[in-house]
Amino acid sequence: MVLGISLASMMLLQVFGQGNLIFIQMSSMLILVVALLIAVSYKPTHSVASIVTILIVSFSFVLILSSFRSYEVLGSGPLVRAVAIVVFMGIGFLFAQRRGHNILERSFPVCAVALIFVLIFVLVDGDRHFARLTGHLHSNLWGFVASTLLVGVIYANIRLVSKILLIATSLYLLAFEFQTRGAFLFGLVFVSIFSGIEIISAIKKSPNSIFGYSVLSIILSVVIIALFLVTEYILVEILQTQSATRGLDSGLSGRTEIWRHYLNIYTERPIFGFGFDMSRFYAETYFRSEVGGEISSAHNSYITILFDFGLVGASLYFVLLFLVLIGSLRMKSLMFFAFVLIVLISGLTESRPLNVGNSAGIIFVFLIPYCAASAFSSQNRAVSSKRSRSLSDYKSMKFST
Repeated sequence: MVLGISLASMMLLQVFGQGNLIFIQMSSMLILVVALLIAVSYKPTHSVASIVTILIVSFSFVLILSSFRSYEVLGSGPLVRAVAIVVFMGIGFLFAQRRGHNILERSFPVCAVALIFVLIFVLVDGDRHFARLTGHLHSNLWGFVASTLLVGVIYANIRLVSKILLIATSLYLLAFEFQTRGAFLFGLVFVSIFSGIEIISAIKKSPNSIFGYSVLSIILSVVIIALFLVTEYILVEILQTQSATRGLDSGLSGRTEIWRHYLNIYTERPIFGFGFDMSRFYAETYFRSEVGGEISSAHNSYITILFDFGLVGASLYFVLLFLVLIGSLRMKSLMFFAFVLIVLISGLTESRPLNVGNSAGIIFVFLIPYCAASAFSSQNRAVSSKRSRSLSDYKSMKFST
């Protein structure tokens, strides 16, 4: 619970700092210290497969090495970010060794619920421009955070009415405040899918709860019907399908043209890439003159990984993502599976796949080793059970002698 509250508080601190880089760094450092203290306060319960350890170490090595490759152009900024990502991933590895305590399972829903109250506080402030989160806290970032953490609200252990109100608030923020089309669609689709799954599983566990969940089903149906009634408004005003620059004919807001340029340049250094964060540098220099417009990133996390780390780093990253999905399914954690799935789909338009400057990004970095470690069920035996078996074997040997 402490970790969940801290993850939500880091975003509140950034709001007070109006997106100032110092506040972002301070809030990330706060989470790092809190998470590390929580991790070491629990005893290990599970071992981690050697292959997962090798993959994590290898990807961390590529990440640090690539930041040195971009040091001459970008200075120490990418190196600091790379070290922070590696440290957070290391803490995730510690959590993976302590999976029996369900630290992240308990923290994630708490963070999701608390974060919605943070967003409500921002809106109640009354300054609509501030409500749009000025400074470096771009509305797209908050759209990503809100849509991913919606899953945590669905699986939170709170009253049904409260759950409905919080989900509705999040969808309102995504549609009318943040105005992030992708995040709004992801949030709406996944709420519909996983609310249905939650309803079915809850009814199977407790048939007496069928009335409450029937009410939830009716409310969701009304919401969907209402959305169909205002379809034109959603298409034109929110999704901006008829906009000359953001419409359906613009090639994903011109991003397909940017992706084509990135892939053409990538072929110059396909094996090891150009170095950590060089994709952002190219966007702010070369692409602005060649493509035109205010371009600040690749707008695609997978192209970013490929461009920065090359085929070597991208291969390690994609293998880890595959293990994360498999591991979350073997853990039978639909909550983590849904969260990771939303992050991966958001990666089609989000530029930074590994970002420890926000709560959702930190949770994702934690889950890379945490879920990947569960992908190998044969090597997923509890440390405590191993110790108990060895102790009983020792006692039997001693008795026989």
